[in-house]
Amino acid sequence: MKTILELMMALTQADNIAHGAKLSAESGLPGAKEVYMAWGKEGGESVNTLEAAWKAAQPEKAKGKAGGFADSYYDWLAEDARSEQEAADYINASDSQNVRNHLVHYLNIWALAASVREGKRVSRTISASGAAKKEPSGDTPKSKKKEPEWEYNSANPYEDVRSAKETLKRE
Repeated sequence: MKTILELMMALTQADNIAHGAKLSAESGLPGAKEVYMAWGKEGGESVNTLEAAWKAAQPEKAKGKAGGFADSYYDWLAEDARSEQEAADYINASDSQNVRNHLVHYLNIWALAASVREGKRVSRTISASGAAKKEPSGDTPKSKKKEPEWEYNSANPYEDVRSAKETLKRE
């Protein structure tokens, strides 16, 4: 269907609200839901019934983010028993900073999957700060940059702030 008018004509031919919802959802037209809801209300259906049929008729891709990191991670966990370190490496290998930021969340999912697989409770031991996080390529974080070596200058004890503090301590 290319137009709302064609959708309206198709709805008049629909057998039931589920069929009408499917026709509307598959049309992909802006405003298709509103046309479907108006058609259903005109037929005496409740809004809740129409909403439920609309949700059920949505294409699988529209219901969730199919093909995202979570889907691939869950599939990977289901394939075989994985160690916690393997799971952390898999998560940290993601290109998405958002995924890496949610390391603990995904490790909790690993622990749940491992608990189900082993039949006993498995606890997570890696924390977000304890895991090796993926560094942006080429840059080192400020916390890891080396400070220049400092040496107390007894000949000129007030040359810099650090020397002045050291001088005052010694006095």
